[in-house]
Amino acid sequence: MEQQLLDFVNEFDFNSPGGTEDQILEVESNIGAQFPNDYKELMKANNGGEGFVGEGYLRLHKVEDLLELNVSMLILMEQIPDYFLIGTDGSGMGYAFHKIDKSYHSFGLMSSFKNGDYLIRQGNKLSELLERIYTATEFDR
Repeated sequence: MEQQLLDFVNEFDFNSPGGTEDQILEVESNIGAQFPNDYKELMKANNGGEGFVGEGYLRLHKVEDLLELNVSMLILMEQIPDYFLIGTDGSGMGYAFHKIDKSYHSFGLMSSFKNGDYLIRQGNKLSELLERIYTATEFDR
């Protein structure tokens, strides 16, 4: 696993044990897409968790809770069907990956994409998303 990624989550309260390959494959099968490799590695090692990431806060949901999380946000997620919600800031910001190009994005959980709200691309790697949260620049366009 990338050291820079681990450096950003050094204050995390990780879940354990890690997510299993079967759990990950089940979610991937249900969503018709594969997780980004860096996210999958982190989930296998720790199965998500939460804590401060520098100036920000991040909650990465357990693998076994991801489908339910996305169903609970169905009205929102139906507006952006190529994205899969993986975490939040514990307040009003959601974090998702793009199912096709595996990039990471943030968006308001109360967004209405039909009314002009937008997703903010945070990077192609999980460490890039974490860096944006760490420096509190995830709101920059």
